[in-house]
Amino acid sequence: MSNVVERCAILCHTDRVGLECFPDNLTPRGLTANIGDPMSLERVEELHIRRVLASTKSLQEAAEILGIDQATLWRRRKKYGI
Repeated sequence: MSNVVERCAILCHTDRVGLECFPDNLTPRGLTANIGDPMSLERVEELHIRRVLASTKSLQEAAEILGIDQATLWRRRKKYGI
C-alpha cells in the first residue's frame, strides 16, 4: 500500500494527493450501492472493502474496521483483485 501512495505522490499533478490520484481498483469511484439495489452479497462485500481500504491509512486499520484479521483481508483482496 505504501508503494501505491508513493506512486500517487509522484504522479499526481496537484499539491494534495486525493482519491483521483489512486488507481481505479483502490478507489470507491463508480462503486455506488444503495440499500435495496439488486446485487449479490459478494458484490456488497467487495464494494465495502474497497471503500474502507480507500479511507484508511493501513491494512491493519482497515482489517480492524472490517472486524477481520489481516490474513482474511489479504485473502479477500486477492479474491476481488484489489
